[in-house]
Amino acid sequence: MTENDYFIDLFSYLSASLRLAIELGLQAAPAREDDRPEALAEHEAIAAAIEANDSEGAAARMREHLHRSNRRLIEQLTTE
Repeated sequence: MTENDYFIDLFSYLSASLRLAIELGLQAAPAREDDRPEALAEHEAIAAAIEANDSEGAAARMREHLHRSNRRLIEQLTTE
């Protein structure tokens, strides 16, 4: 465990932000049914890269998924 206070504070902030994003995403999920095929395809691409032992590809697919998920959530929240 680190004793670096900056790292601990940063990790705490990121953890809280991630929890909030997940909660918002879950609340908005019923209204986002049209996004499901796209999200499923993104998950399948991540899984395929993992199965192929392609860690760089899996990381890239995950980054793309997170960016797209964030965009979809923001679009949903701003159109309500």
